Amino acid sequence: MPGSMLGVLGGGQLGLMFALAA
Repeated sequence: MPGSMLGVLGGGQLGLMFALAA
């Protein structure tokens, strides 16, 4: 899931949103 990777890389609100979206 790309959302998880983005979340870990972002490590911020944006990352959390992406992780939840995915």
